Amino acid sequence: MNFTPLPEHLTTPTAATYTPPTPTELRTFLCTITCSQLEAARMIGVDGRTVRRWVGGSASPSFSQWFTLYTLSTQDSSSARE
Repeated sequence: MNFTPLPEHLTTPTAATYTPPTPTELRTFLCTITCSQLEAARMIGVDGRTVRRWVGGSASPSFSQWFTLYTLSTQDSSSARE
């Protein structure tokens, strides 16, 4: 399974332009990086319930939370390949 985020998910936003990933995109992303919701929460310093809310659709990550999670996960996977 491969995950490619939409460009609008990783472009520095203004309040009017940020489009957070959907719950389905978040679930796919977490599966792709083989990361549990709790591990993702710990990576970016939020409570596990926060990530559950994102995946459940009752809340969305801020741009900084999403960008940090995406960046850390790609750094981890690239360093694991070296």
